[in-house]
Amino acid sequence: MNQDIRPVAADTPPLHEVAIGDVMGVLRAGWWQIAAVVAAMLLLSILYLQAAERRYLSSLVVTPVSGSAGLPSGIGGLASLAGINVPGSDADSQFELFVEGLTTRESAERLVRAHPDLLPRMFPGEWNAQRRQWQQPAGTVAGISRGIKSVLGMDSGYRPPDAARVQRWLSNELGVSKARDQRLTVISVETPDPDFGQKLLAALHETGDSLLRTRAVERADDYVAYLTGKLTEVTVADYRQTLVEALAEQEKTRMMASSNLPFAADPFGPPSTPDKPSSPNAILVLAVSIVFGLVIGVLLVLVRGRSRLFARQTSPG
Repeated sequence: MNQDIRPVAADTPPLHEVAIGDVMGVLRAGWWQIAAVVAAMLLLSILYLQAAERRYLSSLVVTPVSGSAGLPSGIGGLASLAGINVPGSDADSQFELFVEGLTTRESAERLVRAHPDLLPRMFPGEWNAQRRQWQQPAGTVAGISRGIKSVLGMDSGYRPPDAARVQRWLSNELGVSKARDQRLTVISVETPDPDFGQKLLAALHETGDSLLRTRAVERADDYVAYLTGKLTEVTVADYRQTLVEALAEQEKTRMMASSNLPFAADPFGPPSTPDKPSSPNAILVLAVSIVFGLVIGVLLVLVRGRSRLFARQTSPG
């Protein structure tokens, strides 16, 4: 079998490696171009910082309530005697429910009912203050968004803010973090208006804590009714003593849940907001613009000087 072997043309230029010294020479010669690009990027970043919206990080520090009302210690013995299985609950579990329930639909519904004045500040672009009514947001971005949704077959109609939209907003904007000792939990939200952020966190604490308080009272009422009914039926002394102790614990639980003190989450003072905005970060923006300008400037100089680099490599001698 004959193979078609074609000789390499004699005039094909060989490949050469570009020397680092030549690259540095091109960069030194084009230093002013790099400096101009960096200066332009700095100017753009300064203009951005001037026009960017200032946002402030409001935070609320909470901890589990000491001695929070849960199921009484004697309910376990009663449950075994009565043949029922009653789930237990303590301060930590109530606190975990409080934290996890901040972004649930029920919490959003309670927030909308109890604090409707927060919604216009949560969705400022959709609230007409003069007419005091909701309106479809205008603008190029909103129009493009509606067009994309229409093309994708999604619902592009306008729906005023409701519990579902508030829940989605809270899921996206609300932050929860624990301190190093795991005893303090920080609930935070970043908003353009510090006053709104503080009021929102206070309202969330109020609605979340009251939700768990209401459920605890309802549960205690059911247990009290059950125990009271059992006391009218039981004649065995030991059994009655267990029922009386459990009933006393449930009355204590109902008393604690009915007070005006925090039930599940105890705040360490009111919500607070630092004086300085959390975003945009001026130092970070300027640093990124310098690095980005250097990279773009170096690439530009190398591209413009590539002919001289290869001319040196292909020159005879």
